[in-house]
Amino acid sequence: DFSPQRHSFNDIRFKNLWPYLADALKKPRISLNDTYHLDPTIFLKVNFPILKMTTRDTQQYGEYNMSDEDCADKTEIRKELSSLSFEELQKLKEEMGTKLYNEAFYGKTRHRRKDFHRENKNRPREISSKKPAQELESSDIEPTKLRVDPRFGGLSGSFKCHSFARNYAFLSEIEKRELNDLKKKIKSASDPETKKELTRLLDSVQNKLSAQQKKRQEEMNHIKERQEQVNTLLAGKQPFFKKKSEQTKEHLVNKYSELKKSGKLENYIRKKRKRLASKQKKKFLTQ
Repeated sequence: DFSPQRHSFNDIRFKNLWPYLADALKKPRISLNDTYHLDPTIFLKVNFPILKMTTRDTQQYGEYNMSDEDCADKTEIRKELSSLSFEELQKLKEEMGTKLYNEAFYGKTRHRRKDFHRENKNRPREISSKKPAQELESSDIEPTKLRVDPRFGGLSGSFKCHSFARNYAFLSEIEKRELNDLKKKIKSASDPETKKELTRLLDSVQNKLSAQQKKRQEEMNHIKERQEQVNTLLAGKQPFFKKKSEQTKEHLVNKYSELKKSGKLENYIRKKRKRLASKQKKKFLTQ
């Protein structure tokens, strides 16, 4: 029943394959009745795995359960096919199709699985770009609202220290009253621990007030110098801008003069020398 005329195969190409077909028909993997409506190449492909083998697959005979007789059959078939002309092979390829032809005579191309290895174990794992990225899970958690104080926003303008000191000048008066109250409480306190805490608080308030006074004086000096430069420019003269070193010298002179008036100059110089000596000692020990 399985003849070349029935399945459009000519005798020239498959005249020597009938002995092998006869052996395959004894225990076929699929029935001939199932191949009447199929292409004959399917029958050959299923019952003749030897046709799918190549010389590169000699180490994989066990995959097809091939014996020595199958290897000999493969060699014999290859001899028969080698006798065909290029034109006959081309016609066979056209009838079978390029894909089936390559699978039958050269075997399926196996794509090696690429294993991505990290050069360094601390680096993130490399993922193939061919694999589609997973969609991120949508989170139902609402984002936290950012609370902004409008007083410090851009719509309220920039901070001006002089305007702030002018608008909140009453705070310094309140702090002075609190300072006088602390002095009275220290005089009337009998508990040494309470007196110590009040003294520490008094020192903190005094330092804060002195720092504010110092900063306010520096701002006033800056405003005064700026006004002098503007007046010189309006008079048609070239304004003079002091260097940083000159400003530092003037600041030190004003500071020493204020300390001398208050009688704290000697105490300040003694503490300054003590700090410098400790710095030099630390530097000498680290070398």
